[in-house]
Amino acid sequence: MNTIAMLQAQNEIMEAAESKLGRLREKLEGEIKEWENEVSILKTKLGGVRNQLAEKEDKIAEMAAQIRHLQMEHAQLNKVKFFSSS
Repeated sequence: MNTIAMLQAQNEIMEAAESKLGRLREKLEGEIKEWENEVSILKTKLGGVRNQLAEKEDKIAEMAAQIRHLQMEHAQLNKVKFFSSS
C-alpha cells in the first residue's frame, strides 16, 4: 500500500471516529439535559414536601399547646372538685 492510500485510510478512520464521537457526545448531552430536568423536578417536589412538613410541624406544635392547656384546665377542675367535695 502506498503512502497516499495509507494517509487516505487513516483520514477515513479519523473521520469515522470523529463522527462516532460526535454522535456519542450528542447522546450524552441529551442524557445530561434529561437528568438536569429530573433533578430540577425533584428539587421542586422536595421544596413542596419541606413546606408540607413545616406546616405539619406547626400543626403538631399547636395541638401540643392545646393539649397542655386542656391538661391544665383539667387539673384545675380536679382541684375545684376536690375542694368543693371536702
